[in-house]
Amino acid sequence: MAIHKQTSALGSVTAGTPIPMNYHDYLPISIQLVVVSGTNTSSVEFTLDPILDPTYTGTATWTAFGSPFSGATTSVSGVVTNPVVAIRHNMTAWTSGSAYIKVLQGDRN
Repeated sequence: MAIHKQTSALGSVTAGTPIPMNYHDYLPISIQLVVVSGTNTSSVEFTLDPILDPTYTGTATWTAFGSPFSGATTSVSGVVTNPVVAIRHNMTAWTSGSAYIKVLQGDRN
């Protein structure tokens, strides 16, 4: 199952909608954080909690990836090799402008 998603641009201090990943195949994930304009700070976060399981009733714990995805003020990209359940964009400071993330995870086919 290949995953190629782009989130909606965030233009305020808020967390975006999670993007589910295929953690069963343990494939690298390419992430691009795009700062469209303005002055804002973003992080890309992941969870290992089973938020895709309809019987899960807990509150997900979100953890920011390290550099370059934590506290980013300009567009950055990189690859994550650890399996994660989901990824989201979190705008942690905002003065102006917007930013979004793109995520690509291939498949074994």
